[in-house]
Amino acid sequence: MTKAEPVDKNLSPEETKDVVSRGHVYNMPFEVNQYVYMITGGRALKVVVTDIGVGSIQLNGQWYTWEEMENKGGVYEAEFDALTAIAQMG
Repeated sequence: MTKAEPVDKNLSPEETKDVVSRGHVYNMPFEVNQYVYMITGGRALKVVVTDIGVGSIQLNGQWYTWEEMENKGGVYEAEFDALTAIAQMG
């Protein structure tokens, strides 16, 4: 699972260019209004990212800390990645 992280010197040139073009100090893993898959109760649920913070993410209007999402199993851009994470949990 990728979460918001401060920009540092270890970013690739492409990542740096992307971050600078968006004017962010943090590297955000998702975009607002993007559909993602969150794992909850051993299932992958399709939800929409309604807001992103440094310490949390809002999915379908509810805020979750990155640690909460990690403990549940994560939030992923692709359904395949979410299902793979579920399979590895067992």
